[in-house]
Amino acid sequence: MRVAGPIVARKWMVERSHLSYYCGMSQHINAIFIDGVFRPEQPVNLADGERVSLTVDPQQCLVDDLSDVRDLLDTDFAEACRQKAGKAPSLEAVRQALSAYEGSLSDLICEERDER
Repeated sequence: MRVAGPIVARKWMVERSHLSYYCGMSQHINAIFIDGVFRPEQPVNLADGERVSLTVDPQQCLVDDLSDVRDLLDTDFAEACRQKAGKAPSLEAVRQALSAYEGSLSDLICEERDER
């Protein structure tokens, strides 16, 4: 019978440490990104220098906040487009215009395309 030497024992320890790395329990951590660093809002249960994998899911998304790109916008062009577009029709005006068509509007569009 052969006895495991120090090389085999070391290999087993390395494999075991990788196993414990992959079997760690995941945590949900809220953080703030400041100066290129993610800073947790609460204390976390991680060893100093421990590697983790992050999935970034922004909590707030302000769609109309253009403060960082406002100087890139062509406001004159945007205003010209608004004036050219005119006033949007009311919902009642749209319903009245669509009531002139019988059946499905998508079927009518398909028929027009087939005629071409």
